[in-house]
Amino acid sequence: MERIGDAILAGAITVPIAAVLPIEQMRAAMTLQAGRHVHGEVVSTPRPGPH
Repeated sequence: MERIGDAILAGAITVPIAAVLPIEQMRAAMTLQAGRHVHGEVVSTPRPGPH
């Protein structure tokens, strides 16, 4: 896993991102991924913390 992480950070491997959705839309993200029509990863972003 470390070698894969290093390769991604070095730009030797790219991970396609199909969609970025906020954590509040987790159900939509899971539905999108389950449909298998997505070419890439579906990423959920965390809620912003208090400032």
